[in-house]
Amino acid sequence: MERPVSWFRESRQRFTRGCPLMSNEPTSPDAELLELLSEGYNAEILDSLLILRDFPYLKADGSIGLSVLACKVVTRDGKLTAEDHTFYFMGEKPHSSADIPINILANENAGFAIPTCGVAGFHLSSKPPEGVYATLLDKVHRYEELIAYPAKRVDDTMTPRTFKAERTVREPTPFVYEDTATARAGLSDLSHLFKGMRVGIIGLGGTGSYILDLVAKTPVEEIHLFDYDHFHQHNAFRTPGAASLETFKGSLTTKAQYLSATYSRIHRGIKAHELKVDGSHRDLLSSLAFVFVAVDAGSVRNEISSLLFSLELPFIDVGMGLEAVDNDGGKSRTISGICRVSTGTKEAESFFNMTAPFGEDGDELYRSNIQVADLNALNAALAVIRWKKHIGYYQDATHECLSAYTLEWNDIAKKSS
Repeated sequence: MERPVSWFRESRQRFTRGCPLMSNEPTSPDAELLELLSEGYNAEILDSLLILRDFPYLKADGSIGLSVLACKVVTRDGKLTAEDHTFYFMGEKPHSSADIPINILANENAGFAIPTCGVAGFHLSSKPPEGVYATLLDKVHRYEELIAYPAKRVDDTMTPRTFKAERTVREPTPFVYEDTATARAGLSDLSHLFKGMRVGIIGLGGTGSYILDLVAKTPVEEIHLFDYDHFHQHNAFRTPGAASLETFKGSLTTKAQYLSATYSRIHRGIKAHELKVDGSHRDLLSSLAFVFVAVDAGSVRNEISSLLFSLELPFIDVGMGLEAVDNDGGKSRTISGICRVSTGTKEAESFFNMTAPFGEDGDELYRSNIQVADLNALNAALAVIRWKKHIGYYQDATHECLSAYTLEWNDIAKKSS
């Protein structure tokens, strides 16, 4: 329906008067979102999804319900736009009139999670003649005609333009640029398991740096890095990415500073602590929700794990033991060893203390800075998978407290406490 310019001005004024949240300073002033809000839609951008609440629709029995719609959005040429021409619909099956389902039902078993709302059972598809919608507003107008107008014919007070938006700006995320893949997969409900979480990584050598690489791709609020060692040239071969030669020219930087600067390109909440963790850092550690321990000395592992247990702070400890093995009577050598992941929770404290390597033997080859980035990456991946199981992101049938990958046999053994 064509509307005069005066109608938009009036709508904007009504919205400004009726929504006190507009007095807040926008944290992400997307013109496209504000345009939807100014027309009265209860709209929000969350996890790369446009979410529309309070959308009236007609049910099969002729009664009216309120639905939630969501579609994937991307940023192109500096503008927020729809990824495609579809919407996910949360509610009963929408109808164009009594007993006649709406004719744009693409999938009646979508099972798409809409964050903070629930699961959408229907996937709707209405492609414009041009193939794509020019703006988000055009797309919303079209779906309003298809979904809300049948309800309006029954009750002319029914409209999605309620001027009751719950938020006026995008919810900020920990990422510098958006994670569009999670929303595309319909897993935004699971990503909220990380929301507000503060994670620590103690030790930023080969395995610790790969743990950071993986954790930085999750929407935890903060990642605290603990290491006082310098970032030397040999570290570049056991650290993710490709450090430039200029990194090693001039004054040395610490591992914590180098990795903080590198991963701040993708994650905002990275904090560097150039220190050796001990009992004097109880207050700093107690603010965390989870810790990864990636140290290569048994005495340090013992001190840190005791501190974390006293704080009742869950953690995962990683390590590997490697050795050079003579073959064919000493004619050749290969490397053999084990990558270990131990879970430290209050319930598993005694088991951890019985099985964790607190001695100084067994890791001499690894501690000589042998370059085994593949094993570092594997050890880190096993640790992060174990963490994601702990918080409920991955399914967990065994709840193991110890797992060990044996290089020679390509086998992972596990034990529960």
